[in-house]
Amino acid sequence: MANTTFTSGTVIESSWLNDVNDATYEGTAVYTPTGTGAIATTVQTKLRESVSVKDFGAVGDGVTDDRAAIVLALAYLTSGGTLYFPAGTYLVSAAITVPHGNLQMQGDGFNASVIKIAASYADSTSLFDFSSVDNVEISDLGFNGNLANQGISSTADNKQIAIAIKGTSSNYSITRCYFKDWGKDGVYVQTANNRRVTVSECLFENTRRNGVTFIGGEQCQVVNCQFFLGKDQTNVVFNNGVHYEPNSAADNLKGLIVKGNSFHDMQGGVMLYNSNGGTVSGVIVEGNEFETITQRAAVVSYALGTAGITISGNRFRNCGNDASTSVTTDGGGIQFNQTANAIITDNSFDNCTGFLGTVVNSGSAGRGTIIKNNLFTGDQRGAIRLGYVNGSSSTGSLRQIVGNICLGGGLDTANTYTAISIANTVTHQGNGDVVLNNSIQISTTSGYGTGISVDQESGTSVVGQNAIVGSTGAKYSFTNGTPTQLYDYSRDVSATIDPASIANGGALSTDVTVSGAAVGDQVIFSPGVNVSGLAATATVRGVNTVQLVLANNTGAAVDLVSSTWKFKTIRPLV
Repeated sequence: MANTTFTSGTVIESSWLNDVNDATYEGTAVYTPTGTGAIATTVQTKLRESVSVKDFGAVGDGVTDDRAAIVLALAYLTSGGTLYFPAGTYLVSAAITVPHGNLQMQGDGFNASVIKIAASYADSTSLFDFSSVDNVEISDLGFNGNLANQGISSTADNKQIAIAIKGTSSNYSITRCYFKDWGKDGVYVQTANNRRVTVSECLFENTRRNGVTFIGGEQCQVVNCQFFLGKDQTNVVFNNGVHYEPNSAADNLKGLIVKGNSFHDMQGGVMLYNSNGGTVSGVIVEGNEFETITQRAAVVSYALGTAGITISGNRFRNCGNDASTSVTTDGGGIQFNQTANAIITDNSFDNCTGFLGTVVNSGSAGRGTIIKNNLFTGDQRGAIRLGYVNGSSSTGSLRQIVGNICLGGGLDTANTYTAISIANTVTHQGNGDVVLNNSIQISTTSGYGTGISVDQESGTSVVGQNAIVGSTGAKYSFTNGTPTQLYDYSRDVSATIDPASIANGGALSTDVTVSGAAVGDQVIFSPGVNVSGLAATATVRGVNTVQLVLANNTGAAVDLVSSTWKFKTIRPLV
């Protein structure tokens, strides 16, 4: 049918009118996008690529039950497409199973387009159930669990979930959504076969069990989300922002990234609770903010085995300092148990309390932990504590505590502060533990405080070059053996040396002032000129004084030019 312009008096042919009728009522009007290679289709086909739930009878007034309309709309999109939820509140009375993938569910913003479960909604169900459905995008929607009308049960485990991803479902993007007032979880990922699930820029508020729960999963991410779950929840087992707990050994977790999120005012932050033997690998917790985490440590890792976990660039503040926190079990910034090959680096911890304050506690199988370049301030019972490692002296624990800054907080006589503690026990080994280059300042109200405490049992540890100030107790405390290569922090100085000519067979000595040097310190020096053939030695001969001796046995006189030499004194503590 050609485009036609009519003027007054034009006679309209019946064939043209029939063409208009066909295009209008039989959907033959053509739609062709602009651009090279565009393919023509009908206007009707193009419009059907995206449907609104209101096209199928949804009202969105918060009173009418819109479940049937949403089910019809989803069933219609047999080959996928976009299901649009215009602004409104869509009440749903029972669970909805999504039948097809290649689906986009979109709203007008998570405060504008809200899907809410009815007061009569059954327990132990999901709002949307995605079972073996791939390629789903959910964005700009609010999900309301109507908790005020659901009642608080004795446990959150029998309440509702907003979005459940099950079976072999893969490729999910959940973006800019709001999960509020859910009796159980906001998002639930059920199996190790659920791959590439990304939850980003979402808000979780008052979800009674967890914000996002993984029973298993591969290459999943939780990024740039905010969690405010409520620290005063009762009758809940967990209440974490992100939680992993397998149901069986087949429920593996691989490649989980938790990055750029905020966790505030809740009982737990990130918990990896591998109680049933799943395989865990490639877990990264990076660049998150944890504040006012009250009932346990902000990050808890239990029984991850040898897979390892990287925790870097996070900020922990006021974690574990709620009055209800047990000071002998949970609490603090990070707590590990039965987790090996962990890397904990470049984090900051401020005013974290609980069991030894900010806790980094590797228990059985904690071999290979690296704790490096972290900042600890205001901790009330300690900064770092490593527990025992099962094994023999031949296997060792091989843990490193390097380059951390520990600024301790106030104590009472019942809770003595120890900045860094390695607490091995009988039949366990501390072989290979290294504590180097840490800076510790202890400020206590009662005068109790120890810098570094090591119980190495029959192992061999290395402790050295740590700066410890403000301790009214011992800087170092060692039981069951003394670590090897144990040195206090060094003192460095550069000096100009211009010796006179040294005759063959003669020697020359000169003194160099090194503030803080004392008899018994070891001296390392670096000449500023070539001294080949000369015997050069340096020793501390008195307070603040290093003596350099140059002996000439070259067979001829030697006259060295003036140059700058570098001296370092190191004080053994044993």
